[in-house]
Parts: sequence; C-alpha cells; structure tokens
Amino acid sequence: MKRLLFQSIFVLCLIAAFSLASCIRMEDNPDNAQEIQQPAEIAFTATLAPKGENPQTKAISSGIDDNGKEILNVSWAVDEKIALYYQISGGYAKATAKVTKVNDGVATISASLDATTIDGGTVKFVYPASLANDKGDDIDESKLLSQNGNLTGENGISTKFDAATGDGIITLSGGTSLPTTATVTNKAGTGSVSLQNRACICKFRFDLDDGTSGSMPGINERTFSPIIIRDGNGHSYTITSDRTDEMFGAPRGFNSNDDIYIAMLPVSGKTVSFYTKESNHYLFTASNTTLTAGKFYRNLSIDMVKDESGQCNKYRDLRDGSITANDGDIIYQRANTSAIDKTITIPDGYTVTLAGVNISATGSAGIICSGDATINLEGANSVTTSANEYPAIQVGPTGKTLTIQGTGSINAQGGMEGAGIGSGYREGCGNIIINSGSVTATGGIRAAGIGCGYRLSTNTSCGNITICGGSIMATGGQNAAAIGSGQWGICGNITITDGVNCVTANKSAGTPGPYSIGKGYENEYRNSTCGTITIGGTVYYDGSAFRNGGDAYLANSPLTYQP
Repeated sequence: MKRLLFQSIFVLCLIAAFSLASCIRMEDNPDNAQEIQQPAEIAFTATLAPKGENPQTKAISSGIDDNGKEILNVSWAVDEKIALYYQISGGYAKATAKVTKVNDGVATISASLDATTIDGGTVKFVYPASLANDKGDDIDESKLLSQNGNLTGENGISTKFDAATGDGIITLSGGTSLPTTATVTNKAGTGSVSLQNRACICKFRFDLDDGTSGSMPGINERTFSPIIIRDGNGHSYTITSDRTDEMFGAPRGFNSNDDIYIAMLPVSGKTVSFYTKESNHYLFTASNTTLTAGKFYRNLSIDMVKDESGQCNKYRDLRDGSITANDGDIIYQRANTSAIDKTITIPDGYTVTLAGVNISATGSAGIICSGDATINLEGANSVTTSANEYPAIQVGPTGKTLTIQGTGSINAQGGMEGAGIGSGYREGCGNIIINSGSVTATGGIRAAGIGCGYRLSTNTSCGNITICGGSIMATGGQNAAAIGSGQWGICGNITITDGVNCVTANKSAGTPGPYSIGKGYENEYRNSTCGTITIGGTVYYDGSAFRNGGDAYLANSPLTYQP
C-alpha cells in the first residue's frame, strides 16, 4: 500500500444568521474538551486528491499487477468520514467531514466549522474518523487491536482501520466582517496537505513449518478463532472470525485456506507471535520482522509448528486475573491501555517474560519473587504499588537472585518505604542482577530505587546489586540512595560494569539521601551500610572507607555513568 497524498482546498460559505444553532465540541485547551453552544457555523466543502493510482476503485480492494503479484487499489468512497481537530477562538474544536461525491478519484467532503475558526489556525486530520482518539487530534491505537481479518466489508480494514493522519494551516479570506472562503495548506504554507499512513496491511495464511502452503494434519480438520497476534512492541491483536461455511452458511473460524488481512502498527526487528487458546494449540512465529507504515505485505514468513508441549498455554493474559507463573510463562495484557490491580508471583527457579503488562497493585508488591527468578522484558511494562511498606518488585529472600534482562522496558515504582526493585519495610532480599533492557526504578519514601527498603537490621539485609547491561534510571526516596540502601538500610556489594549503555542515579527531590549510589541516611542511633561499590572497574567504596574520591563522586545527583 502506498503513501496516501491528500491535497485539500477548502471553499467556505457563510451560513445565514437564521441558521440553526448546533452543539460543537470545543476545548479551552487541547487536553480539556467541553461542550458549548454556538449561534452560527461556517459550512465548507473540500476536495481531496486520489488515494492511489487506480481512482476507479472504491476504498481498498485487492488486485493484480502486471507481474501477477497482488496489490491493493485504494481510492475514496462516498460516505467515508474524516475527523477534523482545528483551532478556534479560545481553544480547539472537533468536526467530522464526510465524502459526498467522488469524481475521477477526487473526493468532495463537507462539514461544519465553528464560526470563530481562527485565520492561520492549525487543523489536524484523522482518517477514518472512527479511529480518532477522545481528544480528536490523533488515532487511538487501542481501536486497532480488535479486527475480523477481512480486507473489505462493513468492519474490514477498508472502512475501519486504514489509519492516516496529517495537519495543515487554515487561511481565511473573502469576507468583510466574516470569512466566506478558506484554503488549507501544509504547515510550511507551501502547498498540499499530506496524510501519512500510520498502519501497514499484512496478509497472513496458515503455512507449514517448511515454508510451503497446504494441508497439515489437524489444521484442515479444524478452524481457529480468535487468533492472538503479539507484535513484540506490547500490542496484542485479537482477530475474531466472522466468516461462514460456504456449504451450510454457519459461522466458522479461520482455516488453512483463508487469507487473513490485518492492519498492524509498525514494528522493527521484532518477533511477531501467533497463537490460539484452543485445546490443540499451534504456535506461529515470524522472527526479526520489520513492518513499515503505509506498506502492503503480501506474505510474511511464518513458521507453523504443532505445539505438542502446550507452549501456547504459556501465553497468559493478566486481565484474566492475578497469576502464579509457570516456568516459561509469557505474560501480557490485551488492550494494554490502563493499569490493573493484579499481581504476578514467580515461584523459586522460574523464568517469565513480561510482554506488555501494566500493574498497579494496591495491597502488596506488584511482582513477588518467591526465590531465584528471571524476568525477560519484551515491549513496555509498568509495575507500581500504592501499598505502604511494599516494593513494586519484591526480590526473593537472602541468598536468592532476581535477574532482569531482555529487549523491552520496565518502570517500577515502590510504595511508601518500599523499593522500586528490592525489598520493603524491615524486609530483606536477595541479589539483583540487571543484564539488559531499559529499567526505571523509583523508591518510596525512605526506600531505594534499586535495593532495600526502610529500616533493615542485620537479620534483614539485602544482597548484592550487579548491573551488567541495559539503560538504568533509578531514583531514591526521601533519605535513601537511588541504588543501594534505604534509610537505615543494609545492602551488599554494588557493581556496575562497562557493559551498560547508561546508568543514571538521582536523589530524592525532597529530603535527599547522602549518596546517589551507596548508603542511605544514618545517624548516631542507627547505621546504613553497603558493601564494596565498583563502577567501571574503579572502587569508590571498599565496604568501610571511600576511595578514589568516592565520597564526592557517589554524592552527585544525578550521577550518570556511561562507558
């Protein structure tokens, strides 16, 4: 599918003073929309240049090029709608333009604008209008996550998911007191407005694991619906079939002979995974996949393997309830748009993958490690707790180790007196190792971002902290280190190697701890301790005394180490 170019020339005419008033969606600012009544509107029409090279084809349909390859033909269709978000006196307003006719691929659209539309104001376009977010200035990506696998039809890509956005400037003219015409140009004021595709269209079919299409035992005898597609960026698409059996007319799922079309957000170098929740599971993966917005992918290389071991059972949706993980579980959250009050418990010795979870726990830590645990990061993840005395991610007990790695990210925010990653109030923890990924960790009051919580004793110390790779952003709570000990806390050795991309440690914006990396607050009544601190091969604290200027260096905030 090719980039869509929309050239818009607006011709406005003034509605007579006796026009009926209508309710216009106006915003005092872009983030605070309100409903108001206006006494008059400006009616307008606009022309939009053809969508594609075949203007006789309405919306989107499949065709064949001169080389016998499938292509997508695109053009405007009558009744298609485009959302407008434009500047008016005192704020912004929304409107919906509708295609009223198509002539040689050129569409005429019409709508009504607020009478206080600003000359030189900004206008944003969202196509189709049904994909606009609540604000009205962009697409709502979550609306792409439920589809039916069809290219055309009432709920197909052609009418629902061919996402494109753009912007321009309105120039008013033609009237003495009120404008009668308007021209919309690009933001540079030099010509047409271009709408950029925001999604690509991918065509899938069940294929054998050797790359050939055809039958596979178990596939021809059954159909599948829904299919879940995870794109490696934290998006989970649910594709539910609305197809019917040709002979009996009864509803059916997808089978090995079906072409399945999906509008997907771009990905770069990710593993796209397919699975079902049926009793006989099949696993589909497309490794190292790059999908670019505005393009049509005829056939992705998808390996198909019958899942004898029940691997697909390892994809677990956190929205179905709190999870006690099995070894190898891949935990995700469909329609990951808001935080949910769920927890993940990882038993001793288990490995889990977080693939787009958004946890906001209220009564405990968000992730609880019972012993040794490995967390693989895929996509964007967030784990917070509002529970006092709890960390966001509770590391296993003394002698156990939490290892964090992967290509994704995680944001961990502890509750009052609880670390972002580590321990809570008067609770010890084991070792923490970060090998890769993007990790942001923030401690609650008197707790470290990465390390121990508040008021530990010799019986409740935390272990070693080793950062070998990744990008780390840690912030300590009041009187706590960013990486190390909370107030009156105890932790082991802290080692940051040259394998990291960047480590940034920040003190609290309130009452800061003495060091960004190392010990938390202490006084004559209680100590705060940590072991040897080694950063990039240099020892700055040997467990009892500072070395190599460590006293001043470790107190910097922010303290940034980048090899």
